[in-house]
Amino acid sequence: MSLRHENAHHIPRESGVQGESGGVAAGAFPVVAQNIVAMSNVVPFLRRTPAPRASVSDVVAVADDLFALLEHLQATSARAAAMGRPAREVERTVQNLLDAVTAVERALDCIGEGDEAGQA
Repeated sequence: MSLRHENAHHIPRESGVQGESGGVAAGAFPVVAQNIVAMSNVVPFLRRTPAPRASVSDVVAVADDLFALLEHLQATSARAAAMGRPAREVERTVQNLLDAVTAVERALDCIGEGDEAGQA
């Protein structure tokens, strides 16, 4: 008797190992669980919890910070324009600073509009 033949009765049928006849025995593949959830690439939307109402002092503090930032960006833009660097570098630097000024101004406009900004 060969080693394979002697140990053939010890091989579990679920393992998928070939039996004596050379073919895969019936029931050789593991049973798949019944509780499998189908995979999907769809992400469900979750409702956002409403943000707590900002107090007036919070709004004033943020607006004050934005005004200070605006003044700082404008002063930095003026200093950047006077740099002794190549013209192309100065132009790009000043343009990016002016874009930042515009973004801060938009933020201030949103704060000034209050609840109306979310409805537009």
